[in-house]
Parts: sequence; structure tokens; C-alpha cells
Amino acid sequence: MHRIGPILLCLILAWSAVALASEDEDVFTQGEIVVTGKKLPAEHTATMQEIDAADIEAMGATNVAEALQAAAAARVDTAPTSLSANGKQEHLAGLRGFDPRNVLILIDGVPIYEPYFRVLDLRQIPVGDIAKIKIMKGPTSVLYGPNALGGVINIITKKGGGPARGHVDASYGDVETYRANASVHGGAGDFEYFMAPGFAKSDGFRVSRDFDETRNEDGGVRFNSDYRDFYLSGKAVWTRAAGGLSLSANHYEFDGGVPFSMEAVEPSTLWRKHWRKTGAALHGDWAPADYLFVRGNAFYTRFYNTITTYTNTDMSCVAADGDAVSTYDNDVFGYHFLPTLIFGRAQNLALMAHYKQDKVSIQDETGAKWYDYGAETYCWGGQYGLSIGDFNFTAGGAYNFFRRTETPDEDLGEDNGAVDWQTGLAWAPFTAIEFHGGAAKKSAFPDLRSLYGSQGNPELESESALNIDAGLRASLGDVARVSSTYFQSYIEDLIGKKEMGNEFTYENIDEAEIRGVESALNLNLGDGVFRLGLAHTYMDTKDLRDDRNLAKLDFRPEHTASVDGRLNWPKNTHLAVQYYYVGEREYEQPSKDRNIMTMPEYGITNARLSQAIPIDDTTAAKVFIEAKNLFDVYYESAPEKCAPGRMLSGGLAFEF
Repeated sequence: MHRIGPILLCLILAWSAVALASEDEDVFTQGEIVVTGKKLPAEHTATMQEIDAADIEAMGATNVAEALQAAAAARVDTAPTSLSANGKQEHLAGLRGFDPRNVLILIDGVPIYEPYFRVLDLRQIPVGDIAKIKIMKGPTSVLYGPNALGGVINIITKKGGGPARGHVDASYGDVETYRANASVHGGAGDFEYFMAPGFAKSDGFRVSRDFDETRNEDGGVRFNSDYRDFYLSGKAVWTRAAGGLSLSANHYEFDGGVPFSMEAVEPSTLWRKHWRKTGAALHGDWAPADYLFVRGNAFYTRFYNTITTYTNTDMSCVAADGDAVSTYDNDVFGYHFLPTLIFGRAQNLALMAHYKQDKVSIQDETGAKWYDYGAETYCWGGQYGLSIGDFNFTAGGAYNFFRRTETPDEDLGEDNGAVDWQTGLAWAPFTAIEFHGGAAKKSAFPDLRSLYGSQGNPELESESALNIDAGLRASLGDVARVSSTYFQSYIEDLIGKKEMGNEFTYENIDEAEIRGVESALNLNLGDGVFRLGLAHTYMDTKDLRDDRNLAKLDFRPEHTASVDGRLNWPKNTHLAVQYYYVGEREYEQPSKDRNIMTMPEYGITNARLSQAIPIDDTTAAKVFIEAKNLFDVYYESAPEKCAPGRMLSGGLAFEF
């Protein structure tokens, strides 16, 4: 069953899906890096994909981790990263083979990450208030700042406006899984508002029927996989002819278990975790003249996370006589200022000033001493765009500076600076065909854990990557869209683990090369009655270190693919089916023998059937049933950590 996707893709010359751009008027445009409502040339010449609210609903996605399954050249799973075993089982996103800590995650243009590790569990971002997700890969704009070697994922939320409207949905599924979401939005005159709360609770997930009993798992419901989460987000927008201001705020909480190794004699991650994230942002834009457009934001995010360690697998006894509770109290504050000079229709010059401050306080267990860490990042840059006839050209440069401000030890290490640049060209010789190419030198600074953790090294320097891609996009009206892009990256000074007997430290020792092709086809037949999207990514990675047994980067599949089919029957009946394929993933064991291990390929199928029931001109109901991993395929997204088997659910939604 799991070979169907690759076979279908090969039959159509391995084109991959490009999501149709959403022009939904409910999109919060102040959350994008745009000039007077149009894409910057740097985004135009780079490879970009959009996943809109309709795509998210069709997938039955409940969080961004699930929504990104359909993104070409994206890898979202709980596998170990280059610097971490990912024992917390966080759902992290990599792009084009790059590590998750080198992918920039934004919500409405605001960077979102835990500053100690510089990653974010994408399960922490529900989809209830999302209008679209923009994924930018390759030679992305320098205006985004550093730490985006692999690319940028910008999650754009919804806005209000118009008469007051509301939405509510609720569902129930396997293993006592409950979900409920709501939203209300509207506006009057110059004022708009949007608010969305949500709640979920589950006793966990079932493992596949093909699972064979192991030392720490007997089948049925996965041990320690239960959870409860809650979120609330809101936005108020004031708009005038020349610009506007908006204030947004959000809060998220998660309580749940961390599924541990199924085979270890003494599992090292007998954990329960409590995550809390609270944030606020002020956005503004202003166009005082035809030649000037100013956009910016200021933001604050706080993470207050705790991990409780237990002594037994039934989670009944807290270690250290009840004191084994580790606490991470993290704060991120910053701003992004982006004035753009517009020289007629052909030219523009965007300038950028960016600042953010990271502060981390860690307590290893209850009653222990607190340890404080801190750093600041400054960015200044500019980007020029030129449009002449069928050509669009862009070039930009930026200087990024990383200042270490606080550590419990005396040795802060040397501050880091790096120069980034980017250039790109797009040529559209015909209305339906566009060629694009670009190159960029990108930099990333060390995270605080690599610098000052127990195996940290304050002498670490910045990492860098040279990204190149070239491709084409073509369309046949609204009936078909295709694209194909070749990409290549050469990465230097990657931070990796330098082993010293039974211990290790972090050093700039790694070099790597990544190359591949992501290709695409989207069909829209019968004026929207049937839609088909096909995606395939081929990727070849090379680990260029001399002391490795495995010549590839760990956990990078050579092939990934997806099929997305949607059928819209008369009488408002909708069927959506998705298939996701992930090829074999090799990795080198972090042991004395350094054995090369292989995780098998897998493919899973999700399906969703819904029936809309119009009640009057403004009110409608929708009944839906959905299945995740419909054929109950057994697979592991991380070694010795089984993924969910088949999960069924059903629910009801109202629009009013």
C-alpha cells in the first residue's frame, strides 16, 4: 500500500504540488513581509508554497505539525536532531534537509521559538485562527534576518471585519479524544476584531495492529501518550486610509506524557510535561506618500515549561523524593522595522532593522539554584527590487550581530557577526510560464544550550550555508499548475557533537552538502468538482566529516511524496483523501560502534468526509467523519518510538 504514492508520481514525471495561493480577504496582511499588497521580488524569485485554510480543513489538521505534512521538501516529525535526541518527542520542522533549529518559524512575521533550544514544538500552534501558512525555501530574503538556513515558515492568522460572525465545532474520537474550537469576528467602521478559543483532551493514541509487543509496550493505547491542551487567541485592528495598527495576544497550555523508548532496559525519558506559552504583538503599517511604505512590529513571548521525571513506567513516583521537576522560564522580546521606498512601478528599496532579546532561567529541580542565560541579536539590511518587462530582479545584503549577555559562568565567549546576501531573477517569457533562479549566503548563530549547557562551548562560531536553486512555474488557467525546482546547499561550520570517550562537546566541525529536486502538479477539474495535487521531493545529502561511518545526514529520507485528492459532490458533500510517503531514513548510532541503522519506509492515508447543511443565508451546519492512518500502518517517526495507528473521529460544526 505504501508504494502507491511514488508509483503514481513517477507515472506523471514526478511533478509536485504547488498550493494555490489564497486571496481570502480574511487574511491578516500586516503579518506578511509585503509592499502595498504585493510579494517582494525576493519571495517571487524564491521557491514558495502556501497552505490555506481550506487545505487545512481538508486535511483534518488540528495543529501546524499536521498541516505541514503536505509541504514539499518539509520534514515534520519527532526524530532526533543534529544536536539533540529529542527526548521530549517534540514535532519539529526541517526544510530541504536542514535541521529544525535552522528553520525560522514566524506567526504574523513574529519569530516564535524556545530561546534555550531555538526550536518550537509545532503542536503548540493550533489551526483555529490560521488563514494560511507560507513556506519559503532556498535563497530567501535577507529581510527575515539570521537563523533561516533552511527557509522560513510564516503562519498568517485571520482577521475580523464586516458583520459579526461566529464558528463553533466539536468532535469525539478514539481513545476518548475530545476537541472543541470556536471563533467570533466582526467589525464596525475603522475597527475589526477576531477571537478564537480551543480545547482538546485525549487518553492517548492506539498503536497499529501490526505492532509486536516489546519490553516497555504491550500494544493497545501507547503508554504515557495522553494529553490536554488549551489555547486562546485574539486580535483587535484599527485601520485608516494611510495605515493601521493591530494588537494581538495568545495563550497556549499543554499537559501530557512523553512516550518513552519501547526497548530500553531503563528508559531515560520517564517524563510528564507542562508547557505554557503566552505572547503579544503590536503591528503597524503606514503609507504617508506614494513613494514610502512603512511596516513593523514589536513582540513579546514567554515560555514557562516544566518537565517532571518519574522513577517508574506507570508514572506514579516522582524522582528525587518528589523534587525532580525541571523548570524553563524563557522570554523573547524584539521588534522588526521595515520601511520601503517605492520608485514608480519598476523599483523599490526595502530597508530592515531587527532586534530581539533572549532571556532564559533554568532550575534543574524544585528548590535548586536558578541559572540565567541571555543573548541579543541585531540585524540591519536592505533589499533592492527591479521589474523590467518580463524580468524581475532582486539583490540584498544584511549584517547580523549576536551579542552574548549573560551566563552563570565567567566565560561568555566572543560575540558573533555575519554578513548575508541574496540575489534572484525571474523571467516570464509567456503569461503562463515563469523561470526563476537565485542564490543566497545565509548565517545562523549558536543557540544558548550549545553555548552554555552541560556540554556547551562558548567558543562556537556562526554556521553558514550557500543556497542555490533554479526552477520553473507554469499554469493552464485555473485548470493546472506545475512547477519543478532544483536546489543545492553547501553548509560550513555546522555545529555538531565532538565525542571524547563517553562524553562530548559541541564544536563547529560539520560540513554538509544537500541537493535535490522538488516538483509539482495541481489539477482543478470540473470547475472545482475534482482537485488533485501530487508532490514529490528527491533529496541527496552528504555528511562531509572524515570520522563518520555514514556518509549521509542522519534521518533524511531520499524520497518523500504526497497525493491530495478532493471531490466536491452536489448537495455540498465533500470527500478529501491524502496519502503521505516517507522513504527509508538512515542514521549512525551515537555509540562506540557507530552502527548504521535504517528506519523503514512508510506511507499513511488520511480521509475526511463532510456534509454541509445550509440553514439560512448566514447559518450553516457541517457534519464530518475522518480517519488518520486509515489503513492502520505501523511506522516509527523516531527510533523505538511508534507512531499512532488508525484513529477515527467525527464531529459537527456551525457557521453563524
